[in-house]
Amino acid sequence: MEARPVDLPPLQELRFELEGQDRLLVTLVSGTAEVFGYELAPQVVYPFSDELRGAIFTWHGCTLSLRGKATTEYIAQETTTPLHLNLHLALEQARLQSRPPASFFVTAQQDQTEQDEELPGPRVMVLGERNAGKSTLIKTLLNWAIRSGNGARQDLNALPLASEEDQLGPQRGVMLVNLDPSDGAMTVPGTFSIAPVYSCVPTTTPALSFGTTYSNGPSLPIILQQPSKADQASATEEALIPLEVNYNTLAPALNALSFFYGHTDWGRNDALAETQIKRLGAFLRSKLEEGGEPGLWRGGVLVDTPAELAERSRGQMLIKLVRTLGVNVIVVLGSEKLQVDITRLMSTNKSVKVLRVPKSGGVSDIDNAYRRRLRAKQIHSYFYGGPTVSCGALSPHNASILFDYLKVYRIGADFAAPSSALPLGQDMASRDLRLYDIDITESRTFPELVNHICAVLQVDDDADDEEALVSPVLGYIHLRSVDSERKRVGLLSPLAGRLPRKRLVFASLEWSES
Repeated sequence: MEARPVDLPPLQELRFELEGQDRLLVTLVSGTAEVFGYELAPQVVYPFSDELRGAIFTWHGCTLSLRGKATTEYIAQETTTPLHLNLHLALEQARLQSRPPASFFVTAQQDQTEQDEELPGPRVMVLGERNAGKSTLIKTLLNWAIRSGNGARQDLNALPLASEEDQLGPQRGVMLVNLDPSDGAMTVPGTFSIAPVYSCVPTTTPALSFGTTYSNGPSLPIILQQPSKADQASATEEALIPLEVNYNTLAPALNALSFFYGHTDWGRNDALAETQIKRLGAFLRSKLEEGGEPGLWRGGVLVDTPAELAERSRGQMLIKLVRTLGVNVIVVLGSEKLQVDITRLMSTNKSVKVLRVPKSGGVSDIDNAYRRRLRAKQIHSYFYGGPTVSCGALSPHNASILFDYLKVYRIGADFAAPSSALPLGQDMASRDLRLYDIDITESRTFPELVNHICAVLQVDDDADDEEALVSPVLGYIHLRSVDSERKRVGLLSPLAGRLPRKRLVFASLEWSES
């Protein structure tokens, strides 16, 4: 298919929605443009696929070259990006005013810094209703923060400073926190995760939207293969467009720490969520306050949240999370009523500012069917990698393990007590903080096990339930089959070799490769 030019005027954006096998290849011919804060390089092909909903914005005008087609594609003359930039500038001002702990500095710098009281950078939580565009705003603010930090380092390079370390300045970083278990931002759905981010995050697919993790294993060399004749016969014309190898579009590898919640809906086990996030908050404070990274301290924190936290009934949970994560800025996306409610809720906490920014008119209304497909893509990408030139291909390992080697546990009970026996609006499962041993030798348990995503925990196999439930995860495996005759379990692991732990933990998160 021939390329077609698109002229984008200043302060406007090209919005597109892909469906099914749609694929769009975009090249910046002239001018400047960005996708959710990620600046496009000129004359580089950027592939978009996997039912992505995206937008390409330009500040000063640009010319794009497009190949392929999207189900929906139009130029929006009115965008919220300039208003979101105002929010970024306010956060950047807070970063410039922040003061890291004196222990981060040495010698002469330390003597000067000790005179000032430490002041943290912005620790931002974004709240909004369903389909408000929270994750997109988080990614945009993240990319702008990294780019602003890099620009500051370039400005420092022009100054005659004393040492090479001072000349480079502290590397800008931002702590990214994902509290939305329905979105596998860095690993798989059903998790809470945290990671320091030091480089901009591209957007080419909704799967692994913030990058890959080291627990996936190393990427394979990029080798573009022609589709088979059978695939060519069934594929659309756009899907057969050859892709060019583009290392600039590879998503960054994140050193993420994740906790296995095991469910994709927030309210499935409130007690477990609160307990795990409390542990996550302890890791966050340790990284910021003891990590010795001024650039990360100033960069602050960006917290993505589920839509359920915007509900009035979750007010007390929200207060606890704000305190646990040290949040000092709450950004309400879209709803004025929600802003009023959150402002009233935080009226006793004078350290928290509540701001509101408008919701983008390009946000799509995502239905449950799309969410299920997206979760399946995210899990598939965790094991096999994402699109070849954006996330890199991976080589997962199939293993067959004897029953005797494994210990399988389910998080919480698979039943609920009668509602009449419990407080209004609660059930037994929502407060269950126990691990239940599953006998994998019994045939009645086979359907319960097959196709579940299991977590391999960092703690030792003999750790008690309380310690295991708040343990970070080494990695995730897919329980593919149970062979009662051979007494073996078939697993799909992101890495080859023996499992580092015998204990596997699962809940309700399932995935079928078919």
